[in-house]
Amino acid sequence: MKKAVNILPAALSFIIIMMFAASAYIDGVIESGCYIDKDGEIAAISAAGITAEFKETALLPDGRSEYKANVKLFGILPVKTVTAVKEQRPYLVPCGTPFGIKLLTDGVIVTDFGIVGGSGDISPAGKAGLQAGDIITRINGEQVTSAKQLSRLVEKNGENTIIEYIRDGEKHTVSATPEKDADGVLKLGVWVRDSAAGIGTMTYYDSENGVFAGLGHAVCDVDTGEVLPLRKGEIVPAVITEVKKSSDGSPGELCGNLLSNTVTGTIDKNTERGLFGHSGLCPVSEEAMPMAYAEEIHTGKAYIITTVNDQPAKRYEIEIESVDPYNRENKNLVISITDRELLEATGGIVQGMSGSPIIQDGMIAGAVTHVFVNEPTKGYGIFAQSMYEETKELRSVQPQAA
Repeated sequence: MKKAVNILPAALSFIIIMMFAASAYIDGVIESGCYIDKDGEIAAISAAGITAEFKETALLPDGRSEYKANVKLFGILPVKTVTAVKEQRPYLVPCGTPFGIKLLTDGVIVTDFGIVGGSGDISPAGKAGLQAGDIITRINGEQVTSAKQLSRLVEKNGENTIIEYIRDGEKHTVSATPEKDADGVLKLGVWVRDSAAGIGTMTYYDSENGVFAGLGHAVCDVDTGEVLPLRKGEIVPAVITEVKKSSDGSPGELCGNLLSNTVTGTIDKNTERGLFGHSGLCPVSEEAMPMAYAEEIHTGKAYIITTVNDQPAKRYEIEIESVDPYNRENKNLVISITDRELLEATGGIVQGMSGSPIIQDGMIAGAVTHVFVNEPTKGYGIFAQSMYEETKELRSVQPQAA
């Protein structure tokens, strides 16, 4: 006699999982509080069994319209109620041009330790509990802005050195006892970094607000991998002088020079989604194009705009192989370089190409962020919408003259 199988628990589990997934998807779609179709209108959402039809519910004091929608799974099961505000779709100038990066850190970042005087196998900083990646912000209450100033403050305060630092976003305070080096100078026995410089690719320029976006990922310390805490930064023109081609297991690199005497903008944010700031100069003469929202991007043909020599930026064909709307960082897209000219010149994606805008269906869809080290013809990309959301406060603040 066959035994009956109760499939109800499994079905309920599946439905619950789908409802959580639907909720997460909707949160990602309207993260910034708006959902607009290609015609600039609030639109219905229909994807993977999720349905939501927006209806106008209120007129806001600033003249914008508020919409609400009941999100349902399979058109039956209610998931949540969401609110959206109709806003104008951003139009941005795609760049793909190299720019020089000069950063000064907010505090100094610990990179390594050294033995000082009679400190034994552990440096005074190590004995106090400091670790690589910690950000030293103050010594005895005085703000630390450079490696030289750190040395001066340690010498000034002697054995009574109180260190304030940040680790994993949390503030800490420890007491350290410096030791004298061979020259009789008090030292903590710590190596620190207070600045960084390099070359990246600008993604877009927002002419209406004088705001730029680039890289698609943070500038991190080369030794610790930690995001460099930004005190202030500048962008300067840069030229590409050489391309080191990528190969399996060895990512290539765009090499170039910074024209450091000509500052063209300020860097105001260094985040996991890129570098952002103000500039009064758009580096290209291209026309602005609409920004694609995350839900409009799909697998298929696209192209990137990038610069791989001393000539102006060019368009190269790519394939968007997958789209991940749930990723909150900078790996929303998997792309593959298909353009023979670019493959011949670079071997695929190379370091320095991060930030190259991805264009699909006549809209800025995203930016290149990472290369697959063992398969350099492929890499990750971030949504342009995610980068644009990082500039919200910058768009409401005009840059100050130096």
